[in-house]
Amino acid sequence: MSTTQIELERKFLIAKMPENLSQYKKQEIAQAYIAIDDTLGTATRIRSKDGVYILNTKSPNPDGKGVIETEEFVDKSAYDQALENNVGFVVTKTRHLIPYGDLTIELDVFHNKLEGLVFAEIEFPNETIADEFTPPDWLGKEVTDDKNYANKNLCRNGMPA
Repeated sequence: MSTTQIELERKFLIAKMPENLSQYKKQEIAQAYIAIDDTLGTATRIRSKDGVYILNTKSPNPDGKGVIETEEFVDKSAYDQALENNVGFVVTKTRHLIPYGDLTIELDVFHNKLEGLVFAEIEFPNETIADEFTPPDWLGKEVTDDKNYANKNLCRNGMPA
């Protein structure tokens, strides 16, 4: 079974790590991109998140902001097979889920080739809430539109300059 939705998010670097990070729920994520089409702006990745395997495709939203995201759960053998065809390297990270009002800030701490990289993403239910969002003081520079921080580019190019 697959699901399709509009994903509307903003991404920020971290000015300082939030206090008591260990109190929040976390997820261990490994993901690899198996198809990237820069001309069309599409990307397909395979992800392991706490032992659940997800095939995900993102494409531009022709009706406005955000992207169209389709997800389908797959089994471990499909995940392992897809990993054999990955573009770049497997991105690994620990994601901390930090409640912030009615939203959740997903703080990603990267490992291995991206060790030292930390940023946060916030998904929004609509454009108004996204536009009116006031980040907490521990979030730094917004990098939503900086393609160097897109996961599909991190796996190909490594650490942003």
